[in-house]
Amino acid sequence: MADNQRWRERVAISADAHAAGDSHVESVTRGLTDLRASGTVTAESVRQVFLDEGFPAQSIATLGDRGNVGFGVTVSSPSQESTACLFGVVGPNGVSVDVGGPIMDGGCLEGLGGH
Repeated sequence: MADNQRWRERVAISADAHAAGDSHVESVTRGLTDLRASGTVTAESVRQVFLDEGFPAQSIATLGDRGNVGFGVTVSSPSQESTACLFGVVGPNGVSVDVGGPIMDGGCLEGLGGH
């Protein structure tokens, strides 16, 4: 039987929600890149970058620690009708920040396993 990986697929989002996420990509990428260059990448330091950008603590999730941290952050659209996610990783190979919908299981952070 094939593994059920549908849980990690992302829900489609509105153009409004995608634009709300896109509006944060540049500044978040800059902050995470500076953090990576400092050599102090931890789950807490990644969370702090998002807190410094004005995201509420409850919207930020991280996975991993010490030099390789994944993140998922909820971004509300201006209409508040849908949400986008900023998700990616800060690790030894660089920084990635993407915008998309929540995963099928809910939330913005894809975990280590599925069902």
